[in-house]
Amino acid sequence: MTDATLRNTVPLADTDHALHMPDYTAHPFLDPELFHRDRNARRYFHRLFRDHLRNDWHYGQLLNRLLHPLGEEHSIETNEQILASYLADASQYVRELLQILPPNARQQLLPDAEVVRANNLRDLASFLFRPGQGDPCTRRIRQFEAQRKLYLTKLLLQIENVRMVQDGPRHRSYLNDLLDRELFSHVVETRDWSAHYRVGADGHAVVVDSADDPQSSEFWQFHVRRIRRQLPGGNYDLEIFHADTRFKRETAGYAYEPGRDHYEVVEAGRYGDMKRSRSASILSKMLRKGINDPALISDMLGVKFIVAQEKHVHQLVELLHQVLGGPFFFRNQIDLFRRPSDRAQLNPFSAPDFKVFKEDIDLLYPARGSGRASAYSFSVELQILTVDSFLRTLQRGDYVSHRVYKTRQFLRGVMPYVFPIEMYPLPDLSELLIPM
Repeated sequence: MTDATLRNTVPLADTDHALHMPDYTAHPFLDPELFHRDRNARRYFHRLFRDHLRNDWHYGQLLNRLLHPLGEEHSIETNEQILASYLADASQYVRELLQILPPNARQQLLPDAEVVRANNLRDLASFLFRPGQGDPCTRRIRQFEAQRKLYLTKLLLQIENVRMVQDGPRHRSYLNDLLDRELFSHVVETRDWSAHYRVGADGHAVVVDSADDPQSSEFWQFHVRRIRRQLPGGNYDLEIFHADTRFKRETAGYAYEPGRDHYEVVEAGRYGDMKRSRSASILSKMLRKGINDPALISDMLGVKFIVAQEKHVHQLVELLHQVLGGPFFFRNQIDLFRRPSDRAQLNPFSAPDFKVFKEDIDLLYPARGSGRASAYSFSVELQILTVDSFLRTLQRGDYVSHRVYKTRQFLRGVMPYVFPIEMYPLPDLSELLIPM
């Protein structure tokens, strides 16, 4: 790729006015100009790599500090094997991001093969400070890709070592037990319910007769549970069409592919070729949100419900408030069914007519068996949708589509960090960036 090619190709940011140069405050090591702007940073890292990578003892100490608690030592060979898996995941993460793009754009952004194969610090440092042969543009890209690979690896290591990530499966199990005891042990009736849906001209999902509209409808199936419970705060009688809990490292959203014979609400898999595949969704959110501490991600653990109608949304909210600790344990409430003005608090990538009830729950986790001296709280993101609002996120072909929403998230919030516009040109992506 020559300098002329860089000048004559439309960059990612030019495809939509909403895209802009990323703010590198939280992630300075993804700034391709870091070592040109900050000579002190360049001198520091050059000295660090020069002093630590040439000498085996220093190199071994550097790896031990990177991968193990202070004072715990392992051989260079063992540490390099551990680190190599993280470095390989960083390369795979970049490759899988490219699957979002059309093939012609994807081809222009393929990572440098030598940097991809470099799975130890010594080799990557050599590319960082001695990028090798080629024209200035090629050397600059190779240098940045080594820098990017090191930083993405650093984030993956950080995610792996955060306590709330390590405790996530235990917290999810505790949440499931609470819901089983306080909610689903009060099921009085179950039924399988199905219908043909399509999205009408007004944007709402409606039940249709498949004989009258066989092409534009989709056949959806739900396993419905009716819950009836009496509490001092009221009597509750409602149907839940779907409920699930998810830990961000174990699930990756809902699977939906238009054109199938029938549909159920099932989880989708992503980043299947990464050893720490679910860390990828946390990594993406850290980049998109400008977060450099994974412990600050509030929706690491979540619970989602689908109910029949809007009135059932608020019945369920009241019931959950009753059984999960009272209103003092709920915060950051967003209710787009009753308060459309709450939309300003949503993720900016969300579609304008997406409807959901959201809030954060603080659950107290008992000290027994937790390895802690006293009880502590962990956060759960609660989401409640109606069947209508859920299906609209999937069925409409414009910006409400959840798939387009996710594409928009990555193109606007992640790609500019991983493929800076100063270095990586792209063809027009306007068909993927439907205006908001």
